[in-house]
Amino acid sequence: MAAPRSVPAPWVRRAGRLFQILAVLLLPGLFIRYAHGNIEINDFSVYYTAARAVLEGVDPYLLEGPNGRPFVYPPGFAVLIAPLACLPFAVAATLWTALGFTAVFASLWFCLDLLGVSRGASAWAVGGLTLVCSGRMLDSELGNGQANHWVLLGIAASAWLVARGRATLAGFALAIAIVAKVTPLLLVVYFAARRQWRVCAGVAAGIVVMAGLLPALALGPRAALEANLAWTRIIVHPLLPGTPRSFRPDGNAARRAHGYSLRAFLQRHLSATQAASHHDEPVFVNSVSWSRRTLNFIYLASALLLLAATALALGAHRPRDSPRWLLEIASVAATMVLIAPLARKAHFVVLLLPFAIGVTRTLQKRSPAAALWIVPPALVFVSTASGVIGKPGAAHALAWGAYTIAAFWLWAGALLVSWRNRRGD
Repeated sequence: MAAPRSVPAPWVRRAGRLFQILAVLLLPGLFIRYAHGNIEINDFSVYYTAARAVLEGVDPYLLEGPNGRPFVYPPGFAVLIAPLACLPFAVAATLWTALGFTAVFASLWFCLDLLGVSRGASAWAVGGLTLVCSGRMLDSELGNGQANHWVLLGIAASAWLVARGRATLAGFALAIAIVAKVTPLLLVVYFAARRQWRVCAGVAAGIVVMAGLLPALALGPRAALEANLAWTRIIVHPLLPGTPRSFRPDGNAARRAHGYSLRAFLQRHLSATQAASHHDEPVFVNSVSWSRRTLNFIYLASALLLLAATALALGAHRPRDSPRWLLEIASVAATMVLIAPLARKAHFVVLLLPFAIGVTRTLQKRSPAAALWIVPPALVFVSTASGVIGKPGAAHALAWGAYTIAAFWLWAGALLVSWRNRRGD
């Protein structure tokens, strides 16, 4: 059941017109900027190299991208984007940018439709403010040519499809996100807990096709199996608690804690770890220097506590309407990025989901509580950009855990709203 539509207030209509004007003025320039960046050497160049390897029947993990970075995604992802490797690099990079914009706006539309604000001035107002709140993550995502927008699209599409009773297709959509990144497997646990077995079956079928059948057709069955095993050995195993890659020394350099998930936050504050990955001068924020084993235990215990809190807030019953489906899936997505072994700025694009819910509640209900939910993390994400406080300021803010704290605030707010929904408030 879709959310009831209401007539927007005059100031919402004015905000909607403002965002329409801004879209016309800003989007072409942003597209040109990101397309130019993707033509340079960034993450997309690594994907393109891996896709070329697939076309040539070569294991993508045997090659490095032009910037020396290895391909770290599952082999199925390289197969999915192999058609781009048939094009000249500049054309493929421009098309990748266009696909990124499409994925972001499609994800936003899925959210707005579930919230009942997909048309008219309300859609422009809610959509515009949601993009502003998520702008820092989206800028990192699109500006570096990364693939997290496909994760966002797969999760948003799965929420929309399951709320519309198309459970098997929802599973296929989620499988796309899982082939791009492994962390959305947490959503499968959620759907299994909700006894949405058709969704789980759709995920299984999608993974078999995209991670098994397509690589086997492109590389051959044996080479595809070896590529999947290589990905598990080279990429997955170092991220397990027993052998964290971020703790491996790099020559005589101080060990670094990459990303902004709960794990990196604990490493930076509880061990002598270089806390600013992209800063010339080492930054240390730790007050104690605990052992790796102790840190692993604390991380796993903290992750389990977050999972338990999410399960408790969501309860045992299925959502009764579309907005609550989106809220629960957004809550799980926020949990996902917090407990992931490695979550960089661009991974936080999935927080567009709770931002869309919070903005809608703020505008429709004029709720101070909803504003308190979304405004502080939005301010943190926007204000810690290097263009706002300079590179040294941004490096120190992120080292202290600004992203992690903001994401935690957004996660806690989503759980509080879910808990209140359970009580019928």
